[in-house]
Amino acid sequence: MILLITGSERGPQVARAIQSAAGERPELAHDVRGAVEQLRTRQYTAVVIDESLPELEDGKLDLLLKRIEPAMPVFVNLGVSRSERVVRDVTTALRRAQQERAGAVTNVQAELRSQLRSELTSILLTTEQLLAGHLPQPIEGKLKSMLEVAHRMRTRLGSA
Repeated sequence: MILLITGSERGPQVARAIQSAAGERPELAHDVRGAVEQLRTRQYTAVVIDESLPELEDGKLDLLLKRIEPAMPVFVNLGVSRSERVVRDVTTALRRAQQERAGAVTNVQAELRSQLRSELTSILLTTEQLLAGHLPQPIEGKLKSMLEVAHRMRTRLGSA
């Protein structure tokens, strides 16, 4: 979702242009107070902030920026920027947010694989040590089964 914060009469026109390019209709907030309320109840991918809002000069920008995360802030000035420029900035921010999410997912997957490999190595070593000693037949059979499962899991996880 995209949030467009502007008091400009051009707000609906810019929202339509963003919708046409990004495939989703931005929600409009006409002032910082309304935007903060929307940010409390919803999560946005991008928040487009019209720099020509007079409220931003009263120090409310800091309050707004504290509430924005994890959205990507996009600063525009609808008083001087054409719709095409705003759309370009928004679509660039959306692509960047998507790339950051994809990178985060990749990092989490790599970390989980690493942790699983470490735990499997521990299971494999412990099981092999136990099998090196003399064990009753039922226990030895269960440990061998466990060792086979651990080897299959390691193969599926791939090499380190």
